This record gives sequence, structure tokens and C-alpha cells, in this order.
Amino acid sequence: RDRIRFELDSLRARGVAYRDFLATGAIAVRALELDGPRLDVLSDRRIPRGRPSRHRTPQQVAAERGPGLRLDSLLVAGGTIVYRERRPERERPGRVSFDAVRGTVLDLRVPAGKQPLRISARARLMNQGALVVEGTVPLDAPDFRYELSGTLGPMPAAAFNRFLSEHEAFEFGEGSVEEIAFRQTVKAGRARTTVTPRYHDLSVKPTGDGGGVFGSVKREVKKFVANAFVVRSRNPGEDGKELHTGWTVHRYDPGTTWAQFLW
Repeated sequence: RDRIRFELDSLRARGVAYRDFLATGAIAVRALELDGPRLDVLSDRRIPRGRPSRHRTPQQVAAERGPGLRLDSLLVAGGTIVYRERRPERERPGRVSFDAVRGTVLDLRVPAGKQPLRISARARLMNQGALVVEGTVPLDAPDFRYELSGTLGPMPAAAFNRFLSEHEAFEFGEGSVEEIAFRQTVKAGRARTTVTPRYHDLSVKPTGDGGGVFGSVKREVKKFVANAFVVRSRNPGEDGKELHTGWTVHRYDPGTTWAQFLW
């Protein structure tokens, strides 16, 4: 029930080991440059889920026998990633975009080498806030593990409504994000994620879409519900103290892909 489209303006490869490829089928490239890649993913939840399948972790893929793969560096410039998800009861899919994507992937090796796979990327979330992400994946680890960290720069909270209002009965009304710092550490398939958001003047409001309770309640009740959705209108507090950090613990399910688990 996922439709995936990929387009690319140009591809350049340097240091390709043609003789090794012809002799053994192994792929070895010193540098691969992708210019203007565009990835568009639509997940249609109206379609029933198919037969469950077991997905492999990056470490399991790296441990498999077969023709080798060695990519010293992958450079991405001018990229765009769009993820859309449509719920059964909604007329339109929610949309999240990562614009002006620039990234670098270093030391991709199968079978795994001693150096971990390293990823660094920059983008503009919803074409607004500057997003910076760094990650490492030890492909030679005995279990599923990786580390991911990043920050999101200033942006209006309402920019998230292109996704939020199509999935929930509420959306952001006002407020600005100053910064969101996050870190995810996965060991033995167990992920611990911490998120520290800094924002001010945040409020939410019911959308009233789809009928039901939110489509029929009176204005006073709607106002009460909107206020109830937000614990704090700003973080940190008025005095600049009491900075709250949220955290979650989640275990990997082989029935989902690595990308789904990360999302």
C-alpha cells in the first residue's frame, strides 16, 4: 500500500572498479554524486495491509554472503523528500516535506568493515526550519543498533498542520518553534529517544473535520478541548527555567522496515 517514486537529474561516479565488477560482481566506487534527487512516498492506509513479512536489519544485510559493495562517499545535493500518508477517514493525505536536502554518506561496505557507516544531512523541514541530522550505523555489530542526533531550527508551529490536521482532530493555532534537539540510541533493537523542544506562545485548536464529536460540540467545549491538548504554552517557562525533555522507549519489530521504525 506504499507508492514510491524516485527521480534524479544527474549521477556522477568516480573511481569505479570495473575489473573487479566484471570478475566477481563486486561493486566498488570511490565517490558517487547525486544531483537533484526527488523521493516521493505515498502510504495509503485505506488499502488493507498485505501478508506480514520479516524485514532484515542493516547489520543482517551486511552479514550476508554475496557480491561485495564498497562506496567510500555518497554526496547528495538539491534533493527533495516528500512523505504523504492517507488515513481511511480522510479526503486528503497529510504531507511532510524535506526541501533543499544536502547530505553525505561515508564508508558503506558490505561485508561490513571496521569503520561504521556515517550519515550527515541538512534540509529545510516543510520548507521552513533548518534541520541538521547526523548518524552512525556500525554494520559489523552483532545486533540492530545505530545512533542518530539532530536539531531543528526556528519555524512557525502552524507549518506542521499540513500533516497534523489530516491525521488528528486538532491543529496548531499559534506559536513558534525556537529549536528542537533530539537524540536516538538503538542497542539490541531497543530504541531510546529524547526530544527537547524550545517553543513559545503555542496553542492548538480543534479542526472540526470529519463530523463526530469534534464536528458537533459547541464553541465553549471546543475551547476547553483546545486548551486541554497543550500542557505548556512555552518551554522553558516564563522565567527561562524548567526546560522539559520528553523521551520514549521503543523496541524494533521485524515486521516493519528500518525506515518505518525510524519514522
